[in-house]
Amino acid sequence: MWEKAEFPPETKESNLTWLNDLVSNSSEHLKDKPKEGEGVFQKVETKGDLVQQKDSEDQAEQKDKNILQGIVSVPPDKLGLGIKETRSAAEAFLSSNDKEQAMQKLQPRFEGAITQSDKDFSKSMGENWSNVLVARRDLGMINSQLMGVSAKAGEILRQMPPEDRARAMAIMTLLADEKIDDKTKSNLREKLADQPGLLSIADSAAKLQESRKTAEESLAKAQEPLLKSAMEQSASRLVYAQALQQSGRIGESFRVKQEGEEVWKANVSKIMATPREPVKPPVEV
Repeated sequence: MWEKAEFPPETKESNLTWLNDLVSNSSEHLKDKPKEGEGVFQKVETKGDLVQQKDSEDQAEQKDKNILQGIVSVPPDKLGLGIKETRSAAEAFLSSNDKEQAMQKLQPRFEGAITQSDKDFSKSMGENWSNVLVARRDLGMINSQLMGVSAKAGEILRQMPPEDRARAMAIMTLLADEKIDDKTKSNLREKLADQPGLLSIADSAAKLQESRKTAEESLAKAQEPLLKSAMEQSASRLVYAQALQQSGRIGESFRVKQEGEEVWKANVSKIMATPREPVKPPVEV
């Protein structure tokens, strides 16, 4: 009950798992950011860490190799217009033995698919963005109410003797714990009977926590179609980039891949209301 108001939990992006694999670092943008000195900012110091890092790089490379096969394995009826055209172009590209010649022929289709995926995302924003704003507003109001309840509890607790304060805080924490059964909570409430103000606050907080869960679910539901469309917008570029690479056009492949990653990170930043991280420029080895 006494923790800070949290951002919504990780949102279910889509049931199209291949899209999650295509969009590099997508999970890092939907999960809690690492603390300072942790996660992506932590230095690799041990041999074990280096081995683990190398394994991760190998896995990422393997995913790149499977991008084209991955998209053609998805039923077209599960895709938006733009990524569906990307799928069709990728299928034709894979069936050709001469990748360079195939790319010359299919390039307009790949690029047209990107244009269409941009339109698909814009359409999804027009249809769903207001729902995200409403859900975000509702969740923000509940979080503000929870902070207000916490502040009231703090005022009461500060006026209590240290020993009584510690006991009351422990009981309040247990009352807010969903894992504690009702019978135990009833016994705990009796131990706090001399503090009706705190009991009233605990009841209010419990109701607000339930409301927050509902609000988080509403926000996740509102964000889901936007995240799916954003992934398709990015994936149309990442698939094209992989086809360019296989046809020998490495420089163009790097540029398109970077654009796909940048599009994804920019969209996630807007949809999830999280800081936007820069995309590192690709380096050809």
